[in-house]
Amino acid sequence: MLKKLQAIFQELAADARTPIKQPALERVTAALLIQLARVDQQVDNAELQVVEKYVRQTFNVDGAELTELMEAAAKEAESATSLYEFTSHINEICSPQDKYSIILNLWRVAFADGQLDKYEEHFVRRASELIYVPHAEFIRAKMEAQEQA
Repeated sequence: MLKKLQAIFQELAADARTPIKQPALERVTAALLIQLARVDQQVDNAELQVVEKYVRQTFNVDGAELTELMEAAAKEAESATSLYEFTSHINEICSPQDKYSIILNLWRVAFADGQLDKYEEHFVRRASELIYVPHAEFIRAKMEAQEQA
């Protein structure tokens, strides 16, 4: 009996050392960008193209892998209940430069259809706050994306 208990404790200790599987950063950021594209209730093809371009260039994915990633991200965005699901993961592993890039690309998606909706602006502001991007960087990203649009 003592050996059985010892085996159970060893198994529990091994499970505790196994890292919890985190969602891939590629999928999380794509889902965040897709969720922004949906926030104004009108998903424009130009917005989705910006998302695809960002994912392709940033994470070096293309072809079938890009299609799978975008489909998985769309499903994740659809089932999300809050921004925290995405921003918590971003905070865990992203540098300040990575976070700036994410905010910049959120702005690019928001400006992609030629009009900035108040819900899109609120979404980007909230995401920026949740990933601790300083307000000055938030504004700089907005201006940069607006100039490029």
